[in-house]
Amino acid sequence: QRRDVALTRIELMPLVRDVLARETATERVTLDIPGDLHGLAEVELLSRALANLVRNAVRYAGEAAPIAVSAHREGARVIIAVDDDGPGVPAEALDRLGEPFFRPEAARTRELGGVGLGLAIVRSSIAACGGEVRFANRTPRGFRAELLFAAAG
Repeated sequence: QRRDVALTRIELMPLVRDVLARETATERVTLDIPGDLHGLAEVELLSRALANLVRNAVRYAGEAAPIAVSAHREGARVIIAVDDDGPGVPAEALDRLGEPFFRPEAARTRELGGVGLGLAIVRSSIAACGGEVRFANRTPRGFRAELLFAAAG
């Protein structure tokens, strides 16, 4: 459900490092985030969204596959990207990612866990911060999830 949230200025590098530590993904993930990059969001919602994306990348990319979290400013927005070298998802499923209980079964099996709520939580958390989420397959393989929200000066 949409709720009114108080957006605050967030220094992104420490927030991302905290999320990676909580998800025990520090050793698996490379970071490319400028130290002076700030966004406007609600810290718990942004942390929750990013944690879900990192958890998915770790779960589905495979044991040795690299995972990268990067961020940059593009105009008035910040874009945080989570990239993995996993199987990606079927192209026809990309538009449905983030719908509650939707699972693109060809790429994500039940044995790997989850009921299809993680990306719905990502989408609703970022929407509550006034932002949006984009999903795409990478070439030749892999998956990219992007969080787009207001930048802070």
